[in-house]
Amino acid sequence: MSASAALTLKTIPRKHPVVDMTASSRKSAVELAMKESMHSVSFLDVKFFAFSRRQFSEDGTVRVDKPQHVLAISSVLREVEYFDKLLSGGFAESNGRTSVDAAFPEDQAPYTDEYDYESDSDLEDDELEPELEEMASQSRRAGKQRDTSSGVQSASYGGQCQRIVIKDAAYHTWRAFVFYLYFKKVNFLPLKSEDPQARVAALTQALDDPEAIPPCSPKSMYRLAEKVIYLLYG
Repeated sequence: MSASAALTLKTIPRKHPVVDMTASSRKSAVELAMKESMHSVSFLDVKFFAFSRRQFSEDGTVRVDKPQHVLAISSVLREVEYFDKLLSGGFAESNGRTSVDAAFPEDQAPYTDEYDYESDSDLEDDELEPELEEMASQSRRAGKQRDTSSGVQSASYGGQCQRIVIKDAAYHTWRAFVFYLYFKKVNFLPLKSEDPQARVAALTQALDDPEAIPPCSPKSMYRLAEKVIYLLYG
């Protein structure tokens, strides 16, 4: 199932809505620019890192790694109480400020063995991750090429941002969550438990399309929304 739908942080439906994803999933030029801003540095002052890959060791231990970044605008995020607290240092994930082009924090392990949602569909397994990452890279390169052809100059590096590592939500979920906060739109992938091949096809198509709304698992998004509510209201 694919959907372009709205989540409400204070009222979370127990079942994800079924909505036809056709023209409604396409973005305006403004929305496209905002999506591409997640991987550039212009007017952005928050840099999140979230893990994207799941690995299984021989003893059955699950390790989640391969952090990828999502750049964001703090003034937009602070409209949500959870992010206002997060960016103000109210949660353990909050870090100090650093250069906007800084890599993953050197004082932290680029993985976690304590991810509390091992069945997260937004984490890619070893055999799928290289192909999907290449799709995402191609999408980002296409956006940069459009900027160059239209005369838009690349943003200068060296600005300051707040760097935060997210250890309890996958990269695809977090990127979709940030996009939802901007535009109240989300692109739900088919359920992996019902049709894994359809999910892979939809994810690949979305990552290959620079105009697609960032895709995510409906279960993963609802789980994140419920966690946000719990952290705020108990």
